[in-house]
Formats: sequence, structure tokens, C-alpha cells
Amino acid sequence: MSCHRGDRNGAPPRAATQLRVRGGERATADGRPQGFGGGFARTLLTTYALRTAAVLVFTTSAVGRRLGVLPRPVIAAGTAAGLVLLVVSSAVPRSELVLPAWALLVGLYVLRAARRTA
Repeated sequence: MSCHRGDRNGAPPRAATQLRVRGGERATADGRPQGFGGGFARTLLTTYALRTAAVLVFTTSAVGRRLGVLPRPVIAAGTAAGLVLLVVSSAVPRSELVLPAWALLVGLYVLRAARRTA
């Protein structure tokens, strides 16, 4: 005997189906709103992720500076990227693309430096 109580065609049980109620708002069969708190959670996680990315950029730039493995322009770009991620946060659209751009810059520098030594 199967634990799944859907119909023979594989449809989910009735309690898991979505209904449209109150002007198109999504709710489960028992009437609870489905998307409650989604915007708050997205804002909280985006802000936290961007602040964490700023700490990563600052830390990597500081380690690269102290070890002498990164040149001044890459360190300056890292400091600027960290400040953008820390201050701008999610207020500016596409600000989360600063971290991948900085990582691309560091990666290209590392590949170029490795090619010189080889």
C-alpha cells in the first residue's frame, strides 16, 4: 500500500493544491496565504548575502595585499567593490553583479600571472 494519496494519474492530494481566492491571491486548500512573508525574506537574505560578499571581498583584498600577491589596482578595485556591496546593498538594481565582476578580475590576474611564470 502506498503512502501517496493522490489519484491514479499522479496528481497531488487535494490539501496540496492551490486555489485562487480574494482577487487572485494564492492560497492552499485550507485557506492560508501561500506567499506570506516572501518579500521580507527575500529582502533580508539579499541584504545579508551582499554584506557577506563585501566581507569576502575586503578579506581577500587584505590578504592579497599583506602577502604581496595582488597588485595595487586589483586591491583598489577590491576595496571599491567591497564598499559598493556594503553601502549600496540591494537599493541599486544589479548591484549583486559587483562580486562576480571582481572575482573575474582577480581570476584573470591570477591566470595572467601564472602564464608569465610558466
